Amino acid sequence: MRLYGPDSSGAQQFLGEDRVGDIPIGDDVKLNAGKAFDVRVFRHQSDFRRQDRNKFEAAYEIVLVNGGTKVETVKIVEAVPGDWRLMDSDQPHTRENNQAVWRITVPAKGKAGFTYRVAVRN
Repeated sequence: MRLYGPDSSGAQQFLGEDRVGDIPIGDDVKLNAGKAFDVRVFRHQSDFRRQDRNKFEAAYEIVLVNGGTKVETVKIVEAVPGDWRLMDSDQPHTRENNQAVWRITVPAKGKAGFTYRVAVRN
């Protein structure tokens, strides 16, 4: 499958492509059409505390930098192992398929970011 969309002048531009394998009728399809080269993501673990053999807390800082000329919304998906709960996050998140998900708007030629702390029990 190939995806096209308008550029700043309205002309259609190739956005990306992905293959779709055999799927049952009525099932959802997820496409990974490519990566945005103008947006970079930096992830830093700022704290780690082991409480016992099966429990720990960790804190992270995520920084997104947009070198492009358009505002971009980026979906950040953090796959956290075990039984977890977010103790703190300075941006709203959702829980999807047992993963923490944020949707962050990054200004053109700018940056955005957030921090979060998670408690994990294995």
